[in-house]
Amino acid sequence: MVQLEPNSTECVCSDLQHDDYSPIYAWYNWVLIIICLPSISVFGVLSNCVNVFIYSRKRMKSSANTYLLFLSCSDFLVILTGLFIFWVDSARSYIQELSRAPYTTVYTLPFGYMAQTCSIYFTVAAAVDCYINVCWRSFAASYCTVKRAKQILITIIVGSIVYNSLRFPQFNLRKCLHEGTQEMVIEICPTTLFFTINTIYNVYF
Repeated sequence: MVQLEPNSTECVCSDLQHDDYSPIYAWYNWVLIIICLPSISVFGVLSNCVNVFIYSRKRMKSSANTYLLFLSCSDFLVILTGLFIFWVDSARSYIQELSRAPYTTVYTLPFGYMAQTCSIYFTVAAAVDCYINVCWRSFAASYCTVKRAKQILITIIVGSIVYNSLRFPQFNLRKCLHEGTQEMVIEICPTTLFFTINTIYNVYF
């Protein structure tokens, strides 16, 4: 469960610098995240809905299309979680009704990581399937089947959930006093576990 840390007078996480938030950065963030991101996301959501409709047809059933079907679903989730995380988190600075968004965003982050991990390895699995189908025709008959594809996809999904389940305790909520407005706001900050895991990953992987 995410803990809400005691009140603080500093609304900047330990991994961020106060100087980063210049007027130019704020304007760039507003244009790119608030204006452009929703439009691009809507296009991505509609495109993936079309892909799901096409690849789920019976006449389209094959190992390659099974990978693409699952990839469309995971990309759909990546867009939704990304839109919620980035747009809502940025928009709460302009829309008062979204001020409590961090309470749900902190839980959405791990699911976004899960969907992202699935998308990456679904792409790899689809590429391997295509390679075997083209270059190893003798092996393709036993490997490039819908049943085998589903087994691999389920393994990827389970692995992504297990791997990213550690993301839940990596973030917490900090209640603090904003210097500009002098109002109590809530910020999402990484915990010590976040930095520990990132250090291990960067050093050994």
